[in-house]
Amino acid sequence: MNTIIIALLASIALLGQPEQTQINHEYPETFVVVAVDPEHDFITLQDFNGYTWNWGSCEDWQQGDIAAAIMDSNGTENITDDRIIMLKYSGYID
Repeated sequence: MNTIIIALLASIALLGQPEQTQINHEYPETFVVVAVDPEHDFITLQDFNGYTWNWGSCEDWQQGDIAAAIMDSNGTENITDDRIIMLKYSGYID
């Protein structure tokens, strides 16, 4: 009888576990602003691996600004399809 109760409770516990289907594709990245294009209202950022990225909206960005970002990998291993989700000013270098 105890074995049946234990088996029943174990089954209920396993059935009650939510399935983990959502995978987090976000990761942090650091950039340096390498160009500001006020005419087209975007900046060009470079990561420390040499990849460049564009971000719409010049705002107060200047060449040499450091930016902290949250990136989305789109669930792939290919970095060229990643996108910037959030960008924040983090400092300045010469």
